[in-house]
Amino acid sequence: KVFALVKERDALKRAAAAGATAAADGPSSQRLEAELKKKDELVTQLMEEGQKLSKRQLELEGSAKRLRASLKAAETEKDKLAALLAAEKAEAEGLARARLKAERDLAAAVEAGRQAVEAAQLAAEEEG
Repeated sequence: KVFALVKERDALKRAAAAGATAAADGPSSQRLEAELKKKDELVTQLMEEGQKLSKRQLELEGSAKRLRASLKAAETEKDKLAALLAAEKAEAEGLARARLKAERDLAAAVEAGRQAVEAAQLAAEEEG
């Protein structure tokens, strides 16, 4: 759009220059000058708008880049924490198995002790 307006403005400038030599103060020349001024203003406005949009696009791209970096860091942290959680779960399962084995061993030792006491009592009763 800007390029088309610039092209049209340049064409009007050439026509105005040619018209200026043909009729220096004629109504056609004044009309061309007015059109040329309008086109210049429009081109200037569009160029300013384009610069603003360009700056905004640059800001948004920077924000997107920062957000992608932040997301990558969060994903790395999540993976690290997931690995730590898996290690802690494995350790907890190992401790639970060890506790169950210790409980079974204790129960077996208590039972063996009870049987030994009963056997000793029976032996003492038979002797006595």
